[in-house]
Amino acid sequence: MFRSCAAAVAAALFCSTTFATPLVIQPDESASKDVMIYQFLANTNFDTNPSIQNSYPTYGSILSSGKTSYPGHDLGSLIQFDLPPGTSIHAGEVATLHLYAIAPEDIGFFGVSASAAYPAVTDFFKVTSSWDETSATWGSQPSIDSTAVATGNLSAVNGWFTIDLTNTVQGWINDPSTNHGLLFMQRALVKNAENDDVVGVFDSASGINRPFLQIAAVPEPTTLSLLGLAAVFGLRRVRRA
Repeated sequence: MFRSCAAAVAAALFCSTTFATPLVIQPDESASKDVMIYQFLANTNFDTNPSIQNSYPTYGSILSSGKTSYPGHDLGSLIQFDLPPGTSIHAGEVATLHLYAIAPEDIGFFGVSASAAYPAVTDFFKVTSSWDETSATWGSQPSIDSTAVATGNLSAVNGWFTIDLTNTVQGWINDPSTNHGLLFMQRALVKNAENDDVVGVFDSASGINRPFLQIAAVPEPTTLSLLGLAAVFGLRRVRRA
C-alpha cells in the first residue's frame, strides 16, 4: 500500500512540476546602469564626481532611497537592466528585482536601518525617458510615470529586498524601446524610537550582492501540496523501517 501511494505521489509531482533554469541578469560594475541621486547635491553625479570619489568613495557604490527630516535632502536611485534577446516570461513565472539592503550606519551614511518595527515603504516608478549613469543627477533626472508600478516594504538589512516586476518587465519585452529602467524612492518620512530618520541603502558594487533581475518559475499550490505529501510519506516510511 505504501509503495503504491508513494508511486502515485511521485508521478503526480513529476507531471505537475516544470523544471526551468531561472534567467538571472546581474551585470558587473562596469556593465551595470544604476546611480543614486540626492536632492541636496542636485547637480552631482555620484558615479563620476571627483569630490565624491575622493572624500566619500562608498557613496558611488550604493543605491539609496530616503525621506529625511531636513528639507531638500531626499534620496532616490535609478536602475536599468538590458534584457537579452529572446527574453520571455512563461506561464507560472515571475520577474523580480533583487536589491541587497545594507545598514547605513555601517558605511558612515546618514540615517538608520529599516526594521520590522520601523519599515520604509519604497515605491518604484517606470522611467519614461533616456538617462546616462555617468551624468544623471537629481536636477537632471529623467521623466517617470506618476503612478508606481510596484511597492516594497523594506523591513530588514543584510539581506535581499525583492520586488515583483512581472507586468513591467513583460511590457519591456513587448516593446523594448520603453525600457528605460526604474526610479525608486521612499514614500514618506519614517522615524525610529530614537527619532532618527530611517533610510534604505543598497549595495550596488560588491560582487554577488549587486542588484539583479530574475525571471523564474513559482511553484504552484498543487506542487507545494504534493511536496508536503511526499514528505509525509517519506516520514512515515522512516518510522516504519
